[in-house]
Amino acid sequence: MAVLSVSDEEQRRILLESQALREPSPILREAADADVAASLYSMLISPVSEHLRHQHLIVVPQGWLHHVPFAALRNPATDRFLAEDFVLSLAPSASALASLLRPAQKGSREVLVLGDPATDLEPLREARQEAQRVAGLFGVSPHLGEYAIEAMVHARSRQLGLLHLAAHGQNDSKAPILSRIALGAGEGHDGVLELHEIWDRLDLPVARLVTLSSCETALGQLTRGDEVIGLTQAFLVAGSQAVLSALRPVDDEASAELMAAFYRRLLGGAGAAAALRDAQRELLRDPRFSAPYFWAGFTLTGNPQTQWLS
Repeated sequence: MAVLSVSDEEQRRILLESQALREPSPILREAADADVAASLYSMLISPVSEHLRHQHLIVVPQGWLHHVPFAALRNPATDRFLAEDFVLSLAPSASALASLLRPAQKGSREVLVLGDPATDLEPLREARQEAQRVAGLFGVSPHLGEYAIEAMVHARSRQLGLLHLAAHGQNDSKAPILSRIALGAGEGHDGVLELHEIWDRLDLPVARLVTLSSCETALGQLTRGDEVIGLTQAFLVAGSQAVLSALRPVDDEASAELMAAFYRRLLGGAGAAAALRDAQRELLRDPRFSAPYFWAGFTLTGNPQTQWLS
């Protein structure tokens, strides 16, 4: 196991530099982006590179490293992104690592896909199309608009093998237990799926994967123990083997392409982390989406070997 210790001062610098890889800025389409990615690689990966002997790299972030899009780090010697050379996944903490690496129990094959819920927020037309594409791959019908309601998640949670939510997400940095995903109201639920509800009321005993195709759902509040309180961690606590979520605002068109590529590989037998890596590499080769902003913000937290065909 390779261990890298990063001082508080270095972490602050890393946070500032990583902002350029997460925020939707013109810098992400220019050469300056490569300088940022190479700088972060030199700070975080180069010191332990001689110990990295396996293709799969599990990152246990500390402090502000939880905000770094590791897939976008770029080796200055080879000009290759970290996602090109490694299958990446995250563990929420060192204490959780052992349990995450245990052989996954057989999960359910039941799929629930919700997209573009009817809320007071701006409609997500691309999210609606994304949900339709994802549902089509699994041979199920998506629940869209007024039918994409929070109550459905609660009612079906104990049977779900896969939950895909293509909706607005909001990370509340001041009150993390109020971080939320905006779904439709009805049947006794207000449509705001908040973090504390996921912790306290949602039970996902046979869930293989939860996908949060929403803005900043991988973020959260840092604790004194270097862990994060956020939506991703809440779904892991609820029982999901793994969670696919986003560190940054989501580009709808690119997200739809990445999700389709990810699920095709998952259905082909790949583990979740490998499926994400291959999907990111596919977007990297597409001139429309080659900048890290379009593909590097999505992270896989939890059991990297989670499979659909197992």
